[in-house]
Amino acid sequence: MESNNNPVPPETPTSKTITPDVPLSSTPPINLSKPAKSSKPLIWCLAILATIGIVAAAVFAYLYFTTPTSPIPNDNQSSTTSEEPTTTEETEITDTYIIRDLSEKTDILHNFASSETTKVIKRYAIQYGYALPLYRDGTLNENAKLTYIINSINSNDQFSAEELQSIINEQGYDERAAEDFRMYNNKKILADAVEAKYFDVFGERLIKGAINNQQHSCPEYYYNSEYDFYYISSSGCGGTGPYDATFYKNKYTINGDQAYVYMSAGVFNKEDDKVYCDVIKDDNSLPAVCGENINYDTFTIDESNYQKFAQYRFVFNKAEDGTYYFSKVEKL
Repeated sequence: MESNNNPVPPETPTSKTITPDVPLSSTPPINLSKPAKSSKPLIWCLAILATIGIVAAAVFAYLYFTTPTSPIPNDNQSSTTSEEPTTTEETEITDTYIIRDLSEKTDILHNFASSETTKVIKRYAIQYGYALPLYRDGTLNENAKLTYIINSINSNDQFSAEELQSIINEQGYDERAAEDFRMYNNKKILADAVEAKYFDVFGERLIKGAINNQQHSCPEYYYNSEYDFYYISSSGCGGTGPYDATFYKNKYTINGDQAYVYMSAGVFNKEDDKVYCDVIKDDNSLPAVCGENINYDTFTIDESNYQKFAQYRFVFNKAEDGTYYFSKVEKL
């Protein structure tokens, strides 16, 4: 048996196209490039940030313009001190210099200049002094302040012929009035001395001539600007009345930046020999009687009887240099 020795040639592979099971028409084309981003999210982010910024700016503006701020003092600003005491407890003053200073200033405010520190303020006719409005109103007008200051200054300065003529021309005196003035008014008070004493008592600068041509109580002072002095412009002054006031300084105390002089006040009536427990009232009526059939020459308010009388408190404010200046009077 004859064998077939011819090998069978291998099949030649033929190229075939492999088609997917899914039809071509149902498959979308494949895009291998990087897809583009949308701009809408960026716009929304910017809008949100802008809204937040506007709200923050509004809140800041509201807080800035509505929150009160404390002013920052500068070197040119002086610290203001309240007239109210800085503590609640008064203590007795033991410094003799302060006591003497307060005593002398209190005397001036009663139209009485003493040469030494005393507790008793001497009697005087209350109708022609300024004690009544001082005790009634708690303060003094400009006329009263100036009158008290000038009355407390001892002066021996005489008018020169030129100064006398300046006064006569200033007041418009006729010949007779000019002669009366030469006879009864021979003292001038230098304006610098008045200004210094005025500041020492009240802590204020005196405006020279501020009271000229105003209605005055007796005595009537006038300022001469040509020679810079004060003088009594009236040729006569005085009067009498039944009521004489007496005052007694019973205590000196201090409280913070305020010092106090406690005063007992009474009035002697020479028409009925009675002592009244206070100064005369606004309607000129008399207060309660503190004693009857009193001897005018020997009566005084002192340590033994001062508590029976009306009590007043003179208030002095302390300045930065340690000086005490008169502020007001309070009835207790």
